[in-house]
Amino acid sequence: MKNFGRIVLLLIVLILIGIWSPWHNWDFSFLSMIGIENDNSYSTLKVKSLSGSIDIYIDDKLEGSVVADESFAEINTIKEGMHLVKLKRQSENGDIYFELNKEINFISGVEVVMAYDLGPSEAFSEGHILFTSKNYKKNQNPVVNIISSPEDVNVFIDDEQIGTSPINELELDLSRQHKIRFEKTGYDSLEFMILPEDQESRDKLKDLTINLEVNLFLQPVKIIKNT
Repeated sequence: MKNFGRIVLLLIVLILIGIWSPWHNWDFSFLSMIGIENDNSYSTLKVKSLSGSIDIYIDDKLEGSVVADESFAEINTIKEGMHLVKLKRQSENGDIYFELNKEINFISGVEVVMAYDLGPSEAFSEGHILFTSKNYKKNQNPVVNIISSPEDVNVFIDDEQIGTSPINELELDLSRQHKIRFEKTGYDSLEFMILPEDQESRDKLKDLTINLEVNLFLQPVKIIKNT
């Protein structure tokens, strides 16, 4: 009889919990219960090497590497918030290459893209960093802030010159990708596609500010010898 009474009591408790259903307002899922969080709670870092092999560190922890001529390396378990990203080119002769260190604010569900050729110094390196920040506008196309090293670089979008760097709050159409190009006398030009390939990924950029940082390669000075 005691066991029967306990079973009845347990059933009553379960019915009451079913009516109350407190977990409807709780933020948990089956995946989080077993230690795997929903992918939407993470951001992704994509890194491409334009020359050599590059090690990728996040908060001083080695997370992967990428080799030139390969596709982007992806690290897709980065928690939202500020993280220190370090790109270090592999070398058998010690630290002879420029080491890129950048603090980036990662946003859940949005990618950060870095593509670099790390040379012996920052001036003799080239590449770009693309990351986002919130602008608190609703249902708006993203705006782009562009800075470059050096400054006063000619900026072209879809082969049309839009000005010189730095450029602030340039609105981008999300219906397609855009080609962006940077040119300055005495430096190698740099060109790449901006915005993701698929529309679903581009739509995630609504209400965000895209921050683009570009570094151009300084062309060595040619020395003419007198004969």
